[in-house]
Amino acid sequence: MHPSTSQLAPTSTSASKRGFEFDSNNLCVNVNECESVCIDTIGSFLCICSDGFVKNGQGLCEDINECNSYLNDCDINARCNNTLGSFTCTCNEFWQGTGTYCESKFCDPCGETQDCYYTSGSCPPNSYAIRTFTDTETSQCRCYEGYYWANSPITPKNCTLCPRGSYCSGEEIFACPDNSMNYYGQNVVESCVCNQGFYRSGSTCIPCPYGYFCPGDNLFYACPNNSTSLFQASSISECLCFGGYYYQCQGATAAQAHKARLFWNLLYFPEMR
Repeated sequence: MHPSTSQLAPTSTSASKRGFEFDSNNLCVNVNECESVCIDTIGSFLCICSDGFVKNGQGLCEDINECNSYLNDCDINARCNNTLGSFTCTCNEFWQGTGTYCESKFCDPCGETQDCYYTSGSCPPNSYAIRTFTDTETSQCRCYEGYYWANSPITPKNCTLCPRGSYCSGEEIFACPDNSMNYYGQNVVESCVCNQGFYRSGSTCIPCPYGYFCPGDNLFYACPNNSTSLFQASSISECLCFGGYYYQCQGATAAQAHKARLFWNLLYFPEMR
């Protein structure tokens, strides 16, 4: 274990050793390369990824891009900014708020033939009025992006929040591709990400092939060397060692070892099914 700081003087020009970096006071401080949390167990330990990180095919913790999934709660009129282990939300131009909630900044009168927000009128919730500069008598109500017209005898022309598993644009609702999901209030098909056990190929989510695992979010990884997986695996824990190999990783469970034995028995001795 290397210490958390070095004994170099603040004015030292020596290069920081591997595993360390200079801080704002020009001191060498330890770099946490793991992005994980160590849990003490009886006679051993277990490393789990910190919040905002997930294990990749090499068993290392890598940042989750919440902006490419339904893991963020940014407003539909905000942009998501991915950060290491987290994300931030910023309202779009002409919108204001916290980022998780944005409300419109209504415009000053605009030029001829240009559509403008209209501050008065009787539009239903989650919609806004549009009026052209040359038309001072009439206006149209339009749903915000991420909402759709849900007409019914009880609530005619009601702007309804787009549900999970769909995206809403131009006041219409569209289903996400099969085997994918997204967050509420989305307005583009790119917000739909593949479910666990599937990965994206073009605009389609297809099952994870043998020898790979697909944790969702359109990602897929190869199983470690000397191991493979069944069809549509979603986790590295579903990668099973070949015959003649055994788990060498920390935290492998008896259930995983038993599962591996069953897999290879069925593969080499199908009559045991």
